[in-house]
Amino acid sequence: MAIKKQVIKSRPVVKVTFSVDAKKAEHVFVVGDFNNWNAEEGILSKLKSGLFRLLLKCLNRTRMNLNIS
Repeated sequence: MAIKKQVIKSRPVVKVTFSVDAKKAEHVFVVGDFNNWNAEEGILSKLKSGLFRLLLKCLNRTRMNLNIS
């Protein structure tokens, strides 16, 4: 699993990229303050390689939880 965080200095926003190698997983999603803990709004896209990926723009200091099923 890789998490990349990019701070945007001109705004109170950060870009967070989640990359998860979960070939056997059916779903990977992120929930948190940014989507009111709604799993349907934080689904990672599954690539052909089996890697799941999602780019989020959210406020700095946002609480999150990654779920793999």
